[in-house]
Amino acid sequence: MYWTVGVVVCLALVSGTRALTCTQKDMCSCQMDDGSGDVDVSSLGKNDGTAMFQDMTSADGQLYSLNMCYPFNEMTCANAAACQILADGTGSYQIGDATNVGFEVDSLNQVHIKYTNIDGNGLTRTTDVTLVCNPTADPPMVSADGETAPGSVTYLFTVNSKCACAGGCGSGPPPPDPTTTKGPGPDPGPGPKKGGSSEGGISIGTILVIVVLSLGFSYMVGGILYMKMVRHAQGTEVVPNVSFWGSLPGLVKDGVMFTIGKCKGGGYNKV
Repeated sequence: MYWTVGVVVCLALVSGTRALTCTQKDMCSCQMDDGSGDVDVSSLGKNDGTAMFQDMTSADGQLYSLNMCYPFNEMTCANAAACQILADGTGSYQIGDATNVGFEVDSLNQVHIKYTNIDGNGLTRTTDVTLVCNPTADPPMVSADGETAPGSVTYLFTVNSKCACAGGCGSGPPPPDPTTTKGPGPDPGPGPKKGGSSEGGISIGTILVIVVLSLGFSYMVGGILYMKMVRHAQGTEVVPNVSFWGSLPGLVKDGVMFTIGKCKGGGYNKV
């Protein structure tokens, strides 16, 4: 009995949590599956071929430029979403194409925008932009966190903005057509998998609750009818297994105490 009550408590805790997804709509926005609205970053980029956030210093000693939604050009970076500029100014690397974009949601339900670029040597570089929802951040606060580790070719940015909130910003100019926007080098391919593209629907926790409630209702109604019509019970005796239901609160308490004791490394002596 203790084990059964513990399982019910754990199922209730698990079914109460739900990871969100954000289904990509275009190069600039995605739609949250909880109905809160769209995350739209079209106002966090310039549409004139230059980067809105240009030549930002990073802890790795390099400079970085970032332009959300629309492509920009800087040094050897063309039609880029992100560009790394060497600190001595002798060169640059395109670390994300504007058209190779995907949306994902992490365990904290923060939206990430990922851009990739494949250079002439077949090396794939990835830019990961974390969107931090802050309704008071206008204008946005943007930081270039640099390469995660030397040689990792993965680069991090953090954008703290009201536009990171669902419904926080309206749409800007239409995003460019990916079929007509081409960068230098070989065809980069289909790009990364778009995050948050899973179909919406009823969660497993909701289905479990519906099943349990339906079975409980059928048991109670059927039991009452049986006790009253077959056994001719009266008063509280019409409730099936009335003695069990009377002791249930104490059993639930004991089960919860037992579960807590086991989680803390205790045993039966804790009850």
